[in-house]
Amino acid sequence: ILLSNKAAYLQATLVVFLFGISTGGESLGLLPHYHLNGLIPAERCYLDLNYFIWIYVTFSSTLYIIVYLTTTIVNKLRKRENELEAADKLKSQYVQSVAHDIKGSLSAIQSCLKVVLTGLTGPVSEKSGEMIARSERRSLSLLDFLNDLLALSKMRVTEKMEKKRVLFPDLVNNI
Repeated sequence: ILLSNKAAYLQATLVVFLFGISTGGESLGLLPHYHLNGLIPAERCYLDLNYFIWIYVTFSSTLYIIVYLTTTIVNKLRKRENELEAADKLKSQYVQSVAHDIKGSLSAIQSCLKVVLTGLTGPVSEKSGEMIARSERRSLSLLDFLNDLLALSKMRVTEKMEKKRVLFPDLVNNI
């Protein structure tokens, strides 16, 4: 699963080759054969050339079928993973675009609130001033959230993380 298709087939070929050398060597009498009683009848052991060929073909075909099935599954998984990554990037780009548009509108609203709070539009009652100040604080909080959302989306699209110094007291105060 961790290997490329070519490497998987090359390793399977190496295993088949080494298995052929060891079983063929036993069949031809070049290597000693240690018979396990009760597992395979003595007349059907590796010393029989027909049995050797049957075992070799069975083992080789089974191994290549396993490699084929495994590489097919892995290729499908890799393709699906690439499709999901592309969809995730597209989603992040969309979120980034929407957050940017919302940020622009929210900045305009916040500017209007500041103009009213500073008294440039005329006097504001105390109760109205409190409500506008509260709205301005909420809009600042929402702008911070949108900035974080934009940074996160940008990081997911570009796969680059922006690093900045975080001061612990500021972090605690924000919480």
